[in-house]
Amino acid sequence: MSQTKNNPRDLLRAFPAALVAAIGANLAVFLICTYGLDMTMALVDPESGERKVMGIQAIVGSSAVSTVGATVLLALLRRYTRQPLRVFHVIAGAFLVLSMIPVVFAPVNTGATRIVMGVMHVVTAIAIVTVLGRIGQRAPTASHALTV
Repeated sequence: MSQTKNNPRDLLRAFPAALVAAIGANLAVFLICTYGLDMTMALVDPESGERKVMGIQAIVGSSAVSTVGATVLLALLRRYTRQPLRVFHVIAGAFLVLSMIPVVFAPVNTGATRIVMGVMHVVTAIAIVTVLGRIGQRAPTASHALTV
């Protein structure tokens, strides 16, 4: 592992790449399922029973929130731990598992929608962790870093 200066600008430069990777991967899954497999990705409102078709804006928004959260987390880990990437992977894995809870219990139109939503969560995690992880390999050199 290279020992380079812990520069927050590295993550600022990596953020757009991680965001594009997450959105692009999710849009690919969405478009393949919607147009290639002729699936309708829809949630059902539990109160009214009305179907609400999932749109591209939901995919972009959730990918953006996930990418911002992961970037902030990695920035903090780079600042305060000696092994930021290892800790980042553990926390990202835990968040992925927790993100499946709403997928399992979401009021969806079909089981296929539930599966595709789960795949999209995994694709998001892989894209973000891969792109940000390359930056996270740079360990902090500050003496205030904690050993984790």
